[in-house]
Amino acid sequence: MSFAKLEGLLPAGQNLTTWSIEHIKPQSKASVNYADPVYAIGNLTLLTTRLNSSLGDAPLSSKVEALKKGRAYFDSELAKWETSATDFPSDAQIEARSRFLATEALDRVWNL
Repeated sequence: MSFAKLEGLLPAGQNLTTWSIEHIKPQSKASVNYADPVYAIGNLTLLTTRLNSSLGDAPLSSKVEALKKGRAYFDSELAKWETSATDFPSDAQIEARSRFLATEALDRVWNL
């Protein structure tokens, strides 16, 4: 939510209970290992609950327009995923986005 607010992607007066977390690579693709990158912050994005429910386990190519339209924080790492023409992001892509988001959080969002 803080990333989206920083970028001015949430209109004023939003009911924050209408937003939910989307797993870009679906949870159904995860292993039983709790450390699976599917659960990492790099695989998560903010969407409205309605839009999130409609996406289900769709591949990335089907989700991209919804991620943009749904006012998700569509960062530069997600843009790279879009151009990679892959159905689901790889573990390496998720880990790279996790590092990117951590840096963004510390340098721009919370500026510690």
